[in-house]
Amino acid sequence: MAAFVLMLAGGCAFFVVRVGRKHGESERKLRRLRIGFLVGGAIFSAYAFHITLDLARTTLFETVVQNTGAPGEVLNTTQHFSIEHSGVGHSLLVAPAASTFVDAARPVHATVFVGRASGEAWIRKRVDFATTRDARGARVTWRAATIGFTPDSPGEVVVAIAWEEPDVRSVHIRVEDPLKMDGTRAPGY
Repeated sequence: MAAFVLMLAGGCAFFVVRVGRKHGESERKLRRLRIGFLVGGAIFSAYAFHITLDLARTTLFETVVQNTGAPGEVLNTTQHFSIEHSGVGHSLLVAPAASTFVDAARPVHATVFVGRASGEAWIRKRVDFATTRDARGARVTWRAATIGFTPDSPGEVVVAIAWEEPDVRSVHIRVEDPLKMDGTRAPGY
C-alpha cells in the first residue's frame, strides 16, 4: 500500500507540472507543488506502512469466509486457531459484507461463540450489526464489531458465527493478540 501511495503522489506531481506548464505557471511554483506532492506522499506512505505492519504483527488469526450457498441461504462458519498467550486480552473483529451490487438493506444479527471445542466459552453472545453509509455515502454497509476476550490457557480455540439473516454473503474474521510479534494478514489485507 505504501508503494502505491508513493506512486500515486509521483503521478499527481507529474500531472500537475504538465498541466501547469501548459497554462503558463511559473517554474518556481511548479517546483514547490512537485516537492509538496512528493514529500506529502512520502510521509503518508511511511504512515501507511507503519499501520499495516503493526496490524500484521499482532494478527493471531484472520480469514474471509464466503457464502457459497444459493441466494437466501444463511452463512454459518466455524474456524479453528491456537491461542499462544493466555491471560492477555485478545480482540475478535467480525465484519459482515453484502454481495457486491446489493446494499445492506437492514441490520443483521449473529450469535458469536469463542471458546474451547468442549463448550467452555469466553464469548457467547448475540451481536447486532447496524447499517451505515460508506465514506462517499454511495453504499450502505454493516458496521464491524470488535469483541474483547481473555483466554485462560493456550491451546486450540473455536470461533463459531451463526447468522440469523441470509443477507450476509461474506464475513471477515480477525483475532488480535497484542503480545504476538510475527503474525501475518489474510491475502488482500
